[in-house]
Amino acid sequence: MKNLIVFNLEMDEESFLLRSNIDWIEELAKKYDKVICFTVHLGIYNVPRNVEVHEISGGSVARRMYALFYLGYSAARIIMCFNGAKVLHHMIHSTAIYPGILLKLFGFKQGLWYSHEVSGVQLQLASKIVDYIFTPSSNSFPFSSHKLHVVGQGVKQSLFLNSNVSKSDDHVGKVVSVGRVSRIKRYEKFLNREKNGTNAKVELCIVGPITNPEYAKEIAELGVANNIYVQFSGPLKRLELPNFLKEFVFYFSGTNKGIDRAALEASFSGCLVVSDNLELLLITGMTELWKNIGIDIPKTAWEQYAKLASLDKDTLFALRILMIKYVCEHSSLDKVIERIESVL
Repeated sequence: MKNLIVFNLEMDEESFLLRSNIDWIEELAKKYDKVICFTVHLGIYNVPRNVEVHEISGGSVARRMYALFYLGYSAARIIMCFNGAKVLHHMIHSTAIYPGILLKLFGFKQGLWYSHEVSGVQLQLASKIVDYIFTPSSNSFPFSSHKLHVVGQGVKQSLFLNSNVSKSDDHVGKVVSVGRVSRIKRYEKFLNREKNGTNAKVELCIVGPITNPEYAKEIAELGVANNIYVQFSGPLKRLELPNFLKEFVFYFSGTNKGIDRAALEASFSGCLVVSDNLELLLITGMTELWKNIGIDIPKTAWEQYAKLASLDKDTLFALRILMIKYVCEHSSLDKVIERIESVL
């Protein structure tokens, strides 16, 4: 049998930040006879019949001690019952260390999926233990490694099939961004708009939990100073996001190096992505769109927005349709899974 062991942080349909983990498990289940998933937090979930889900636990000292014991027990079970299975650590490098080191001693091939600009000693150690490292782009892993495989980022396409866009220009002055309100999102990149002589009113809608109230206050005040209204909408449920995003023409991402999955979800909904992250513009199809209109990509996210917002509604509509077509062809989750499977 073709078996896969997956370690991840969360399995919960109601999760705002990690709801895509379930999409990954569903797609992986199509490629393997059996998938056994070990997750730190278990909430509401529904997975295919060939998937087992187990909670590792964590939190308090006692629960962490139990987690170490349970991981050791699980490693023993994997070694005895699933010899030859592949192992994937999905955005969790701690399990690549333990029980990853035990699985390595018994010859299990292991891969680590990681897309974040944050590094550290644990990640360095994990990278030495695993056999393969998968990441969306050349800049989305924080250091170089001969184990690195760039496989792109992917979204479950079926969630966005009904996200039809319209020619209405009512929302040209509204920009959306999805993610927790924290400094790593760098919203100030958009709010510090260039003094270009325009007093046009712009609204930035941030969808996500406020994890840093002080930063939320700072960017709200910065927005007022630059005639940009910052709206904090709070998190949305997983199935609510596609229809919400299609109401916006533009999506802002302040991520420096990592590939913002929410930006890709927005592009599936027809949002034109503005960002100074060139790798993100490439993956979301924006690089091709700028070529299509014969304009060099403006340097800053605000300049990109200002240039695109000046186009007529027919041109914007055509660009949004082209974007959806591009990401459907290049960035669906099933294609990313195929690339990982071909290596792992």
